[in-house]
This record gives sequence, structure tokens and C-alpha cells, in this order.
Amino acid sequence: MNIENIVIDLNNYITPIEKDIDKELYKTSQLELEDGNIGIILNKLLGANLYEGYLYIKKKDKIASPLMYKGKLNKDKADQYFEELNNMINNENINYIISKIKSFK
Repeated sequence: MNIENIVIDLNNYITPIEKDIDKELYKTSQLELEDGNIGIILNKLLGANLYEGYLYIKKKDKIASPLMYKGKLNKDKADQYFEELNNMINNENINYIISKIKSFK
């Protein structure tokens, strides 16, 4: 499966996020996927005890991000969401991951 085509398709499923909020990277994970990468970002929103988490899929300079975005999570919920996404990308095939992204609300 061509990750570049997947990235183009999944750009229809990204969540617009506010970019001018100060944040710092809290946790991340990345795996090779076919001919690209899939990863998880968990950020801590500075000035608040809140977090945001999401997936990204990329190939070189093409990226679909953020996917399956969840924001305003407390630390425990953020850690739980990170583990849920991590288990998914480590244990499921690309077709399953794509279907989860497309059905995410």
C-alpha cells in the first residue's frame, strides 16, 4: 500500500487545531509503516494541566495530522489514550488503522 496515497486520502479526516497555544511534547511514539511512518503525539498544554493526543501518518514531506485528535484530557486520560493508540499502531494492520481513523468522531 502506498503511504503517499493514504496521506492524501486521510487529509480529509484531520482535525483543525489551534496552533497558537503553548505546548510541550509529553510523549511520542513512531513506527515505520509500509513506505512511510505512523506516530503518536501527546502534548501538554502549558499553563493548564491539560493534554492533547493524536496520530499522524507521513511520508517525507507529506503528512496527515492530526488524526483521531482528542484535546483537553487530564493526565490519566491522556496516558490512557496514548496507550490505546500505541496498541493500535503496534498490533493492527494498516487497513484496520485507516478504518478506525475514518470512523473516529
